[in-house]
Amino acid sequence: MIREGRHPPVDVWSYTPAQAYAYAQLTMTALKQRKADLLSIMALAARGEVKKVGKIIAELSKE
Repeated sequence: MIREGRHPPVDVWSYTPAQAYAYAQLTMTALKQRKADLLSIMALAARGEVKKVGKIIAELSKE
């Protein structure tokens, strides 16, 4: 949670165990999704699908 930059250390130390667990689960779910997205992009790039990779990069650059 702290490493992801979503929660300041001071706040994290005041969480109840249940809150800390819930936030940790949410963080892990988001991390897994990010890894899956990266793997998908790398697979497209490895297959030489330059146009698709370029389109994804353009979409991500807008955000």
